[in-house]
Amino acid sequence: MEALLERSREFFAAPAAAPTPRERRKRRVKIVVVVALACFVVKTGSGQAAQTQTIGVGVSPTKLKRDKRKPAVISITATTLNETAPNKIPSPTVFASFNFDDDFVFNGRIARQKVCRREWLDSLSTQLAIARCPDSVLGTGAAVARFPWPVDESHPYGYEELATELTAFKGPAEAGTGRPQLVILARVESAAYGGALLGTIRPSRSGKDFGYRLDISVPTFLDGLAALTNFEIEIGGGNGRGYVTARCADRNRMLDMNGRVTYLDGSSLGASARSRCFPV
Repeated sequence: MEALLERSREFFAAPAAAPTPRERRKRRVKIVVVVALACFVVKTGSGQAAQTQTIGVGVSPTKLKRDKRKPAVISITATTLNETAPNKIPSPTVFASFNFDDDFVFNGRIARQKVCRREWLDSLSTQLAIARCPDSVLGTGAAVARFPWPVDESHPYGYEELATELTAFKGPAEAGTGRPQLVILARVESAAYGGALLGTIRPSRSGKDFGYRLDISVPTFLDGLAALTNFEIEIGGGNGRGYVTARCADRNRMLDMNGRVTYLDGSSLGASARSRCFPV
């Protein structure tokens, strides 16, 4: 354990000198995400009963045509917590799968949105990544990364939370299938650290009300000792306009999403969410 704590100290140390307690306190980031989403929480069974998973879906604009899809922004959120785990750090996510209402369509072959490869982005800051692939940006978001930290006055529970910037890029088509892919850069700028997540859009197998599924592979951070506890991203705005289109055709005027998240310890959790739309 002492070796792990020492790695955490080295990870957050400034290049010239170790940060003072005051500097460490200033670097703590508390992100409050306020999104008008309806979410449903499902807990694990025995063995991981304290770990919870919440997902959410949203759409903008909420007023959509019944019979014709138009460009929209889709919001995806995921929150993973386990307050009884060591350091209150949950088992980190390694894979997430989200099924979307068939009123959504992902248009991965829009020509004006250029391709950006995962290997181009892994070591770059958010600013440099956008400069590297300015015509590939599909959306942005934010996350909270929770890292182990020695217990002290500022860290009574033994963890540090840092803001993580998320940027989604249009990736190359999946080899062999031609399915659209997303590259999501997760970057902790205050620690000059990050990595790229790879997402693949596939046909959903979740039932007749669902059309597409997004599978995201998540790399481990700090050898699996750190975890993303909050994740929120919007796809389809700005340069990504038209990548997502939506309509409001269901009688209940609801856009549905369900998903399952798999963790490093081998456990998994399912959850579902829905967002209201208004047909025009």
